[in-house]
Amino acid sequence: MGISIIFSGLHPAFLPPAYLMPVFHGTESGPAYIPVIMEASMRAPFLFVDIEASSLSNRSYPIEIGWVDENGKGEAHLILPPSHWTDWSEEAERLHGISYGTLVREGLAADIVVERFLVVASNRRLVSDAPEFDKRWLERLCRQAGKKAPPVLPVETAWAEAMEKTLNAFTSPQEKADHAFSCLARAKQRAMTNSPVLHRAMADARHLWAVWSALSSPDF
Repeated sequence: MGISIIFSGLHPAFLPPAYLMPVFHGTESGPAYIPVIMEASMRAPFLFVDIEASSLSNRSYPIEIGWVDENGKGEAHLILPPSHWTDWSEEAERLHGISYGTLVREGLAADIVVERFLVVASNRRLVSDAPEFDKRWLERLCRQAGKKAPPVLPVETAWAEAMEKTLNAFTSPQEKADHAFSCLARAKQRAMTNSPVLHRAMADARHLWAVWSALSSPDF
C-alpha cells in the first residue's frame, strides 16, 4: 500500500510523529498523514523494545524480549517455548546465539514474562526498529498468556521527537531534513560505539535507547 505524506514536504521519519495521524481516505494511494498538534505534556514516555525470535518465518515465535526505559533502566527475559511452538532456524540461532536447549533450561513461561512486561509497558509508548516483526511476536507472546499486546511504534517516532526543538530552529524543510539526517547519523555512530548491536534483546533495545539519548542531549 502506498503512503503519501502531507507535512511541508519533510519525510515523517524526521518530524515529531506525535504530530502525524494516518487518515484512511480510501484512495488508491493509501493513507495520507496530516498534522495533529499534540501538547508535549500529553506524550507518554517511550519504552525501547527488542525481541529475538526463532526465525523470520510466519511460524516463528519470540524467544527473548528486552526493553529499556527513558532512564536507561532495562530488563531482558528468555522465553520458554510451549510445546506447540515448534519452529526453529539454525541460521537464526547462529545470529543470536541462543540455543533451544538454553530456552528449555533458562526460559520463563510466557505468562510470567508477559505479566512483568505489561507492568513496565503500562502508560508507555513502545518503539522498535522492526515494529512489524516485533508486533507480531509480541502479540503471539501475549496471546499465549491470554493478554492483549500493546501497540508497537517505529523507533523513528522517539528519535524524531528528540530532535523536535532542534528542527524547529529551521524554517526550510530541506534544512530540517539535512540537519535531521546529520544528527541521526552522529547519534547512531555514538550509539554503535557505546551500545553496539549484538542481536540480543537487551543490547539491541539499549542501542535504540542510546540513539534517542544522544539526540535528546542538550549539547548534542
